[in-house]
Amino acid sequence: TFQEVLEKQSKESDTLKNTIQRLKLQIKKLTADIQLTRYQVQQTETKIETLSLEIEESTENIEREESTLAELLRAVNEYDEQSLIEILLAYGDLGDFFHEVEVVETLNQNLQERLQILEEARAEFLREREERKREEKRLEAIQSDLAGRKIAQESVNRKQGELLRESRNQEVRYQKLLKEREAKRRLIIEE
Repeated sequence: TFQEVLEKQSKESDTLKNTIQRLKLQIKKLTADIQLTRYQVQQTETKIETLSLEIEESTENIEREESTLAELLRAVNEYDEQSLIEILLAYGDLGDFFHEVEVVETLNQNLQERLQILEEARAEFLREREERKREEKRLEAIQSDLAGRKIAQESVNRKQGELLRESRNQEVRYQKLLKEREAKRRLIIEE
């Protein structure tokens, strides 16, 4: 019957409208997710750049400390090559001798402090390098996620396009059926 066909077409139209509306919402969500992921990519890239600068600074600190340490070691080595008696004889005054002993102790103390600073700088360098590696892995994961979201969005867009085409085709068929029924009705009334 004409009424049943009309109701069936109406239900199918409502179902398609609901599906299209749901797809539109999915597209909006995917678009928002993509924007968020792009922001995360930018943040991670900035963090990696900052870490790279910190690593460069740590490397410079390590090189500076190694240079200072080398100078201190040379100075300590010069003093170590002289025996206590040579040092004592080199200084006629006992006060000069003890002053020189203090200088050697100060050099040794500076050497220990510089070694500690160097160890801390190396530890900081290693920490920063590991953190940069973690951030680079995180960036790869985020970029992979972004690619997946883009693919999902493209899929949803295609599905929506297919449903819209299907809906238009059904609308055309419905209009054609309606015209045919109307023509038959007119024929029946005219007879």
